[in-house]
Amino acid sequence: MMQDENRSKEQLLEDSERRLNEAQHIAKIGSWDMNAQTGEGYWSDEMFHLFGHNPSEKRASYGLFREHIHPDDINKFEESITDYTARVKKVDEVFRYLTTKGEIRYAHSIGNVEFNEKGNPQRVFGTFQDVTERKQAEEKLIESERKHRAILEGLDDVAYRLTIPDGKYEYISQSAKSVFGYDRDDFIKNPLLFQKIIHPESIHYFREKWVDLKKGIVPRTFEYRIIDSEGSERWICQSISAITDEQGAICAIEGLCRDITDQKKTEKQIKASLEEKETLLHEIHHRVKNNMQIIASLLDMQLTRKNKQTIDTIVNECKGRVYAMAGIHESLHRSESLSEVDFMAYVIHLTGMLSQTYGMNPEKVRFDIKVPGLKLGIDKANPLGLVLNELISNSLKYAFPGDQAGVISIETKKHNENNIILTIADDGIGMPDVHKWKKTNTLGLRLVRDLVEKQINGSIDCESQNGTKYIINFNLESAYTL
Repeated sequence: MMQDENRSKEQLLEDSERRLNEAQHIAKIGSWDMNAQTGEGYWSDEMFHLFGHNPSEKRASYGLFREHIHPDDINKFEESITDYTARVKKVDEVFRYLTTKGEIRYAHSIGNVEFNEKGNPQRVFGTFQDVTERKQAEEKLIESERKHRAILEGLDDVAYRLTIPDGKYEYISQSAKSVFGYDRDDFIKNPLLFQKIIHPESIHYFREKWVDLKKGIVPRTFEYRIIDSEGSERWICQSISAITDEQGAICAIEGLCRDITDQKKTEKQIKASLEEKETLLHEIHHRVKNNMQIIASLLDMQLTRKNKQTIDTIVNECKGRVYAMAGIHESLHRSESLSEVDFMAYVIHLTGMLSQTYGMNPEKVRFDIKVPGLKLGIDKANPLGLVLNELISNSLKYAFPGDQAGVISIETKKHNENNIILTIADDGIGMPDVHKWKKTNTLGLRLVRDLVEKQINGSIDCESQNGTKYIINFNLESAYTL
């Protein structure tokens, strides 16, 4: 019976050792126990298997252990042995080892030591676990984080990670200097710095977003202004992603901060440009409508004249007037400003066009133009263009009969700050009865009087000494009337 009981205990011990070996195999962990003086001792089966040995073919020893340590980690291994035998610390190290197949693997070894009565080490023991997969995973994670960090550091935007609710930066990229004007260390050392640089007009909005974050309301992006280290105002667009803990509460936020100052300036310019173009479209519509009304009125006046002209004459005169108005818009299109006409350029264009229309020889009749630097708004330029068209046409048609040569002069002078005197003169045969010119029924001169007096609120006089001269006085700021 005693024998049966001993066999039962032996069986239990064998079962226990078998289960322990199975557990060590699954966990890839071996155990070792050696004499500190001789270096000989015990290794579990898994200890042999990890190195690639058959337990029945090798004897456990310190020398065999050392043979499998990677050459580059030998010093670290021996220093750890020295430390724990000298009672400095326990062995708790990760180092590389070599299998019989030449594989390089990682092991985590934990060891302890027993001392005899004299204080000398007599027994060393511990565990030896293969952690290659874990180490490789850690290295991949470290490499991934390194690459991720390198990408973040290469961005113009500021990448950040901020804890909630204490508002401390776990990470902020080096772009903080270019975006905020402060080094990233400034924000890490002083978490309140960011709130201090928020623009006074944005601080209330910014604080509302911070309160929302603490409540779990996460805005994807929001925009606000800051005052940088040099006192300049900048616009920032911040994107946010929430990091939650196991309970689902927000414990951190991360995202990007982008300097959108130039974008805001561009948006403002585009908005102003669109508003200007919208105003211009309304103005163009107004001008086109007025020009159509002027053309219709000219045709009505032409048709109601008592002395009937040929169709060719009527058409040519009307065509000249339309060209005069079209020339204003062409000059407007070519000018830097869409609201002012370079009057000098326009007069040169108009005189050239009229010379061709009436087939004038430039060597016979020449023009003397002196209108330097005069810029006119469309409301003044359009009626004055028609006035010039009529008066220059009259000079070309009537002032120089036969082969008579002469000069037609167009000149402007400032009477005071806002008043302009425009003179159109020729040195031709002159007007027979200059005192009655305002009572004439000719369409051209009636049109001239109406345009000057009603369209530009000016005055016009005529002289006939050594030719014909018209003097027009008008104010640059006077209102345009229909």
